[in-house]
Amino acid sequence: MDWQGKTKYSIGSICLKYLENLLENHIIIVLLANGINEKISISRHSENHRKGALVQDLKFELAPILVDSVLFKVFNLKILRLSDFENWDYSELPKIVKQKLSEAFHKKLEMEFTYPGSTQKVSYTELIAIQALQIYKISLGELDSYNPIDLK
Repeated sequence: MDWQGKTKYSIGSICLKYLENLLENHIIIVLLANGINEKISISRHSENHRKGALVQDLKFELAPILVDSVLFKVFNLKILRLSDFENWDYSELPKIVKQKLSEAFHKKLEMEFTYPGSTQKVSYTELIAIQALQIYKISLGELDSYNPIDLK
């Protein structure tokens, strides 16, 4: 079996989609926990996604930080191995693959970093809330501009 498999999508693409779904679900949980309406939006990116517009805005901004980095990590550190896909029927990811992706994703969410422009340490879950609250305050007219996250 090679990494491309027998589907029209590569294993990497299928794993990426799974991680994107984890991110969307986690964003929804954070929004609900903070009482933020998921339908608000400040970007044109979400005009076609009125239901869950804020989820799409945040996913678009945070996927490179949370999804792409986790995917690279599980492949580069060989956390995911070709053997994890043995006997895969291509209908859905094997349970072991989902488990490894989910564990790596949730570890990333718990990691702390210094929020840009401050000395405050925050987790990536807290980052989601911070970015969402900015958008919420803009929609209420309490904040004039949005500060996108830049972790470079």
